[in-house]
Amino acid sequence: MRRRLKLIEIALFGAGLFGSLAYAAPGDLDTTFGGHAFTTAIGSSNDLCWAIARQADGKYVLAGRSFIGADYDFAVVRYDTNMNLDASFGTNANGKVTTPIGGSNDYGRGVAIQADGMIVVVGETWNGADWDFGLARYTTTGTLDTAFGTNGTGIMTTDISSNDFVGGVAIQTDGKIVVVGDSRTTNKYDFALARYDTNGALDTTFGPSANGKVTTGVDAYNNYGLAIALQTDGKIVVAGYGGNSGGGTYEDFALARYTTTGTLDTAFSGDGKLIQNISGTRDWGRAVAIQTDGKIVVAGSDYNNNEFIIARFTTAGALDTSFSGNGWDQTGDIGNNSAYCYGVAIQDDQKIVTVGASAGPDNLDFAMFRHTTNGVLDSSFGYGGKVMTPVGAGADYAYGVVVQPDGKIVAAGSANNGANDDFALARYHSDGRLDFKDGKANSDVHASTDQIRGLAIQADGKIVGVGAGSDGSYNDFVVARYTT
Repeated sequence: MRRRLKLIEIALFGAGLFGSLAYAAPGDLDTTFGGHAFTTAIGSSNDLCWAIARQADGKYVLAGRSFIGADYDFAVVRYDTNMNLDASFGTNANGKVTTPIGGSNDYGRGVAIQADGMIVVVGETWNGADWDFGLARYTTTGTLDTAFGTNGTGIMTTDISSNDFVGGVAIQTDGKIVVVGDSRTTNKYDFALARYDTNGALDTTFGPSANGKVTTGVDAYNNYGLAIALQTDGKIVVAGYGGNSGGGTYEDFALARYTTTGTLDTAFSGDGKLIQNISGTRDWGRAVAIQTDGKIVVAGSDYNNNEFIIARFTTAGALDTSFSGNGWDQTGDIGNNSAYCYGVAIQDDQKIVTVGASAGPDNLDFAMFRHTTNGVLDSSFGYGGKVMTPVGAGADYAYGVVVQPDGKIVAAGSANNGANDDFALARYHSDGRLDFKDGKANSDVHASTDQIRGLAIQADGKIVGVGAGSDGSYNDFVVARYTT
């Protein structure tokens, strides 16, 4: 292999100076550059983000929980298109809102944006005896919507059975709100759904008892509904996991599809539901998305080997063998041994992006994979189809992902600052590079791939980066120097 040296001096407009020697490994972010990976503190203790949604105007809404006073409340944060906290949102014009749903702990688990821009956040609330579904609807400025919920409070709670937990939310084209999760019925947990009219009342046209509620035992063991997706025909797909393998010893992917009235769709897997073993051990379905051709993509984790799993099903509910040869792909960790998947999104070109966490040198970091439409890792993304980003000083988890119309990818979750957890957000170019804010720099040395491996500061303040680049035929040693 030939080795060549290239020296380049490039003006770096508006860049801040580095205070010490810094090194960047592939996929890492040097936070002194202020790139598009950052955290937001809300309350006095742990703030956990579990969901993200993109508004039509390009603003992003994150939902989760924050410790306020003596317990946890719903927490909502909105960022503008430049990823700054949106001063037009929130009671204190700081981009943040917290809402107590009940009298104790409330956890926001999902968020969706209505066609009129109003924001629906769902989760569970403790009623003093057990957990119920909880909903809150906010106006575009972050105030509770008085046209929604109980007595114009903007809040609605629903008791499905005993201990009801929420996995996600979707809004139909007619504006009705569908919430999914799981509920303890007699002696086990089952999939649970509730549908609400636009004013927050339970929809009496939905469910076998015409009360807006549905519970489904996918098999004889515990079944947990963690994600929802709506088909273009209005049918409702719920994904999660259930205990099937080994007589309930191991969990498998679980799916159910419902008609628009809440009955199981017998055109799906014969009876409207299925349990699918993937790895032979503990497979948890965590997220679901629908392709433009109607095929169903479910993403999750093998909790025995701690790896990402992605599976694709036909519209009839069978594993799609055109995907990775057998209908699923199990992807190893990026870092040091462990990887956990929590979110999935499908690009316009139908490539599949999954996010979660993977063990880095010191802690868990944001992890992202991209697969092609035939189920193999996309070599044009990151490093071999994988990207890992440390966001905070401690463990970082990406729970949700959205693909922008321009192809950029936004991942949201939580990052530990060394003491507590904060909301966290990162934006990437379509090839997996972090998207830096104005005044920061990316420099193309070759027409092909360039990788920076180390940074240092000269005595005069100029910044020197070293790494490698490819001109398509050879790998070169590259040095780039930036002015102050």
